[in-house]
Amino acid sequence: MRLCPTPVILTAILLTRVNDHTNQPAPPANRPAPAGTFAAFARRHPLAPVAMAYGAGVLCGWKFPLPLVALFCVAGALALAALTLRNWRGALLWPLLAVLGCTNFALRSAVLSPVDLRVVATGKPELLTVRARLAETPTLRVFVRDEKESWRAHALVEVEAVRRRGEWQPASGLVATVTPGVLASNFFIGHTVEITGILRAPPGPRYSSRRCIRAVPKKSAYRSWRNCRA
Repeated sequence: MRLCPTPVILTAILLTRVNDHTNQPAPPANRPAPAGTFAAFARRHPLAPVAMAYGAGVLCGWKFPLPLVALFCVAGALALAALTLRNWRGALLWPLLAVLGCTNFALRSAVLSPVDLRVVATGKPELLTVRARLAETPTLRVFVRDEKESWRAHALVEVEAVRRRGEWQPASGLVATVTPGVLASNFFIGHTVEITGILRAPPGPRYSSRRCIRAVPKKSAYRSWRNCRA
């Protein structure tokens, strides 16, 4: 029986072509300038520089809090200058985006409402009851201490009212709850609940401007949580 030489011939041709490419000297590498590289990247991803400038403004607003009035004035001045000065429009766009990011962060973290939870709360740990809507379904976490397991239920709720000394008063804000034990299985996202516990600000200065207060119930899980019927 005679073997067909076609596969051997094709393999030899492919190896010859590969060797020809590998033996050829590499073309000189044209290294573009950094400015040209960034310009090419911006052309391929036009929204990436916009997101970077806006994100830099958000980081500046988080690290260096500024008054909202000053930020609005600076943003308005930059926007007016960008509209009137056509030749400087491209250069003014980037600081305007950064200032807008800083302004948005300050607007979301500033105390603007008289019923803001940071205004209603006394600033010290206080035992009270909050009526809130579950922003997420509670989750269970287990902790081991001295070879003993303990369960904690974590949830984030949107506060609607606070009861202090038997009287309800409106309040608005987010509360991160930590409840000892295991909650019942009838608490889901969107439910309105009443939670009794110790309301206090989270530790650390970086949380002082955020709308989030930690509530650690003093009672058991079944007694500190209650579903509110519509």
